[in-house]
Amino acid sequence: MESKRLVLTSTVVLSLLVLGGCSISNKKNSSTGSSTEKVTSTYYQNMSKADKKNTQFKFTLSQDETKDNTADPVYMVSMKVTNKTNKAIKFHKDKFIFDSPEKKIISSGDGILSVLPGKSKTIDQMFDDVPEQGTLGDGVIEYLNSSNKLAYSQFDNNVATSANLKNNDSTKSTSENSSSTISSSTNSSSTTASNSSTTAQSTAALNEKAAASTSPSGTPGAHLTEAQAAQKLQNWANATGDGSMDVSSLTVSEGSNGYGFDEGDGLSWGVNYDGTIHAPGDPVQ
Repeated sequence: MESKRLVLTSTVVLSLLVLGGCSISNKKNSSTGSSTEKVTSTYYQNMSKADKKNTQFKFTLSQDETKDNTADPVYMVSMKVTNKTNKAIKFHKDKFIFDSPEKKIISSGDGILSVLPGKSKTIDQMFDDVPEQGTLGDGVIEYLNSSNKLAYSQFDNNVATSANLKNNDSTKSTSENSSSTISSSTNSSSTTASNSSTTAQSTAALNEKAAASTSPSGTPGAHLTEAQAAQKLQNWANATGDGSMDVSSLTVSEGSNGYGFDEGDGLSWGVNYDGTIHAPGDPVQ
C-alpha cells in the first residue's frame, strides 16, 4: 500500500514538472515573439537622414586576377553594411550603382538584403569589372539613385567608407562658398580682410553684423527662406572653423522667429528670420 502511494506521488510530481516546464517554455517563446514583432522594417531609400547617417557602409577593393590585366588592372568591390539604427533595413541586391566617369556598373545579385538592428551583412563581389580609373575618387557608389549616396569611390588602402561623403561634401561646400563670397563682393581686397577676421569673431559679433545688414531679398526685415537660412548657417560654420559641419544632414524645423537645425544628439543651431545665429550653449534671446 505504501509503495503504491509513493508511485502515485511520484507520478503527480513528474506531471507537474512537465506542465510547469511547458508553461515556462511557452512564456519564453511568447516573449521572444513579442520582442521580434516590435522591430520596424524599412527600405533604405525611405529612411530618415538621421537613420541613414547611422547606417555605415564599407567597400573593399580587390584586383580580379581572372580578368585580362595587361593594359589596366580590373577590380571587384565587396560591400559591408552595418546597421546602427533600431530598425531592420532592407535593400534590393540588384539596385546598387557604381557610377564612375568610365562607366556605370549595376550590382550583381538578386533578392532582398535585410540587416537587423546592431548587425552587419557583407556582399562579396557586388561589383565586377571595375576599371582602375573608377577607383580614384571621381565616382560615387549609390543605392537606387543619386539621392542615396553611400560613398565616393575614393579607395584608401583599398577601402572606401561612407565617412568620405562628409569629408568630400564639406570640401566642396567650402570651395563653393568661398567662390560665391568672392564673386558677390564689390571690393575683393576688403572681402579678403573681412574673411580673415571673421574666424576670430564671436557668435555675438557675427549676429550683430547679420542684424545690421539687409536680407537676401534686399528688403530690411524681410524673412529668410529655409534655403537661405541653411546657407547662412553653413557659411557661418565654415567661417568659424567648424567646416566639418554638414548643414544639409541636419533636421530642419520652423518656429515663430526662424529655423532650428537639429543634429539629433542634443546639439542644435538656430537661425532667426533676421539672419542672427544661435549656436549650442548661446543664451536664449
